[in-house]
Amino acid sequence: MNMIESMSPRSGRMLKEDDSVINIADLLEGQAYAQNTAIATGTAEFEGSDSASTLKEVEMELPEKTAARIRLEIVNPSIETDLTVEVYNTIGEKDYFVDWFTIPKKTTRANGLTVEAHTRLLPPLAGDVKIAVSNDTAITTAFDVTVTIREV
Repeated sequence: MNMIESMSPRSGRMLKEDDSVINIADLLEGQAYAQNTAIATGTAEFEGSDSASTLKEVEMELPEKTAARIRLEIVNPSIETDLTVEVYNTIGEKDYFVDWFTIPKKTTRANGLTVEAHTRLLPPLAGDVKIAVSNDTAITTAFDVTVTIREV
């Protein structure tokens, strides 16, 4: 049987131009990514007297090499307001809009589970990321929103 025919695409082996065989994982040495690793985090601090639509920005710098799949994690401990969250990727001098989400206020579900942490998948990003967070209604109690970007 010919050597190339005995290689399965799932084996991770490939035939180089010089007829030598290499494992694809060896080519990626130094590029291994830890799954479920936080690569950036920040906090948006809201004051107890903030009017509706008060904008807070969290700026983060992502590592040069990130996994192909990343997710945004938002913790909204407020029982008073939902949040509007916008994601921007800064490339050069411009902020490019990536996506936006409404994150509900902290609630207790019918099953007794308290929900204040939310996740959203993001497209691959690199460099500087800006997360714009605003409260949808006026608030009377201060709270901190935690923002994390994680490789998954």
